Amino acid sequence: MPKRNVIRQDLDNSFYHVYGRGSIGRTIFKDDQDKIFFLGLLERYLGRKKLSNKHNVIYPNFYGEVELCAYCLMGTHFHLLSWQLESGLVSQLMKSVLVSYTAYYNKRYKVRGPLLESRFLASLITEESYLLHLTRYIHLNPEDYRDYLWSSLGFYVAGLQEDWVKPDKIIDMFSLKPDSYWDLLKDYEEDKKDELNKVKSDFADGGTSLREENSKKPF
Repeated sequence: MPKRNVIRQDLDNSFYHVYGRGSIGRTIFKDDQDKIFFLGLLERYLGRKKLSNKHNVIYPNFYGEVELCAYCLMGTHFHLLSWQLESGLVSQLMKSVLVSYTAYYNKRYKVRGPLLESRFLASLITEESYLLHLTRYIHLNPEDYRDYLWSSLGFYVAGLQEDWVKPDKIIDMFSLKPDSYWDLLKDYEEDKKDELNKVKSDFADGGTSLREENSKKPF
């Protein structure tokens, strides 16, 4: 389960459910190009190869230090399941991603100001059994989840591979096979509504806005 009310703990070797939502219900991914750009940022900061900008300044790189275990991008929000080797790394990753994405978004749509309701919310996962539940919840966000292009489901059921997406910790932990994971999703659909409300409640009780905590220790 997510650990409530002590979520400001920023721990080594820990999993976090990271959630971001557009301010005042704003759509943060208006089309496929926006989603492609956001995933490209995750690849930039999490991929094996270190990249640099047009001024030859190397971007921060978290390969081997932060692992993206699952993700789903929806129109108004996103979900990421991440693991960090050392405290503070998920916070650094998300700052890099969101600063870059907000700059892109504001330029493309000619708007100003913060894009998200808060920088993001992060919920510490303290029970291994909850991790499998959480991947299912993330992948079932879209109604058409079986054919949805903007989640990590294909890495669990179709053998997709990228060096910036790392589902192996979850797959190995639960000895998952593609067919068995499909079955888990199908069984879980019936309880999706109740579980959706539960996860929302977990964030309301335990999630922390890093905007509020920016001058302190994250999470």
